[in-house]
Amino acid sequence: MSCLSSRSPSVRSRTTKTLRAPASVRFGFNDWQDVVELPTVPNSLGLHVLHIDTARLSARQRVDFTFRFTARDRWIGVDYHIEVKSAG
Repeated sequence: MSCLSSRSPSVRSRTTKTLRAPASVRFGFNDWQDVVELPTVPNSLGLHVLHIDTARLSARQRVDFTFRFTARDRWIGVDYHIEVKSAG
């Protein structure tokens, strides 16, 4: 089971992905440009997180991402998108 969360529309400098198991997150910006794949890291609550720097994005741009759980080594087959909102 996974749990996705994203911090920010108001904190525009980063987006946090939170999962219940170790995973690899593949993400890009604005229709999958500048794609990067990074592993999650465990936190003190036993969740696995990845912080994505979104400081360079302006309102109405987006982060595109998908992930695979490390233990199964299988992509989940779903693309997610988070649109950056203006702070006001």
